[in-house]
Amino acid sequence: MASGLPVVSTRHAGIPELIEHQRTGYLTPEKNDMELAKGIQFFKENPDVWTDYTERARKVIEEKFDVNKQIIEQQRLYSLVNTVKTENATKKKTETEKKKNTETEKSKKKR
Repeated sequence: MASGLPVVSTRHAGIPELIEHQRTGYLTPEKNDMELAKGIQFFKENPDVWTDYTERARKVIEEKFDVNKQIIEQQRLYSLVNTVKTENATKKKTETEKKKNTETEKSKKKR
């Protein structure tokens, strides 16, 4: 997709998240060699659509796989993880303190 060539692939794992059938590439069912051949034949017989497909595909790559955008997204995700960890640690500490206070009160009442 990044190189500017039409893409023919299978609907496997995360591929359909990247390639939109008959918009940014041609997708076929897995293990279906006849459909795969049809995809290749489609592009071979329709060179006039290559530019539209490859330009849209390139945009997808630029939007989803720009290294700077990926770094920013990773930083955002790590920040979320750290926030959750901090919140959980604070919650545990508060629960532990409440438990100690309750035990201390019970202990005082017994005396």
